[in-house]
Amino acid sequence: MVQPMATGKVSSTLPPKDINRQNLVDMINGTANSTDKTAKITGIFPKFLRITNSGKASVSTKLNTGLQDLGWKYNNITGMKNYVMRNLTLKLMRNTDANQGTSEWWELQEECNNAPSRNDLPLDDGCQHLNMYTFNEKAFPPTLSFFSGGGIIGLYTTLVLVASKFVRSFFAGISFLIMFDDMPNVDRIFQLCLDIYLVRESGELALEEDLFAKLIFLYRSPETLIKWTRLKKIREPPPPGDAPPDNAGAMHAIQH
Repeated sequence: MVQPMATGKVSSTLPPKDINRQNLVDMINGTANSTDKTAKITGIFPKFLRITNSGKASVSTKLNTGLQDLGWKYNNITGMKNYVMRNLTLKLMRNTDANQGTSEWWELQEECNNAPSRNDLPLDDGCQHLNMYTFNEKAFPPTLSFFSGGGIIGLYTTLVLVASKFVRSFFAGISFLIMFDDMPNVDRIFQLCLDIYLVRESGELALEEDLFAKLIFLYRSPETLIKWTRLKKIREPPPPGDAPPDNAGAMHAIQH
C-alpha cells in the first residue's frame, strides 16, 4: 500500500559547553540581549531527500561523491565528507501586541559558505529560502493501489490470472461452435431464413412451422448441414480453341 505521507527525521547533538547551545537556551528563556543572539546547528538540514513509496524520507547520501566536483567543502565537525547535510542558523523572533499578546516564531537561515555556485543547482535563489531537492519514486494512482499493494510479484500474478481467465473464456466451448461459425457457404440457409420471415408476414403459420422445423433439423443434423453448406462448384469455361461455332449450339438445341 502506498503511504500518502513520507516522514523522516535528522538529529544533531550540541556539546554542553558549545556557545550555540547557550544561545539557544537564552533565546528560549528570553534572557537579556537574547534578541540579538543566534544558534548555529551543524549538519541538520538535508539538501537532497529520497522519497519512497513506503512512506519514508531518507537523506540521499549517495550524492556525496558526485558533489565533490561542484566544490562542496569538507565537514570538519562531523569528521566525514557529508555534502548533502547543511548547517542552519536559528533565531527566535518575538512580537508583542497589546491586543493579541506576544507571538513567537523561528527564523531559519541556510548556511551557504560551503555551497556550490547558484548555477550548479536548478531554481537556487542564493540561500534566500530553504530549498530542498527530492527524488521521488513513481507511485501507482490510489485507484490501482489494490494491484500494486502486493509488490511486483502480486502485480505479475494478478495480470497472469486475469489474462489466463480472459483467454480461457474466449476459447471455451469453441469446438462446439466451429461447425456453425465457419460454414463455407450459407446461401441456402440464409434463403431458408428469408422464406420463414416471408411466410410469417403473409400469415402462413403452418408453412412457417414446417420451414422452422426444417431449420432446426439442419442444426441438429451435422451431416445434412455439411451437405447444405458446401462450396458451389464453379465450371471453368472451355479453352478458346475448343469452343464450338456459334451455330453449333443452336443446331444441337434444335435436334433435341
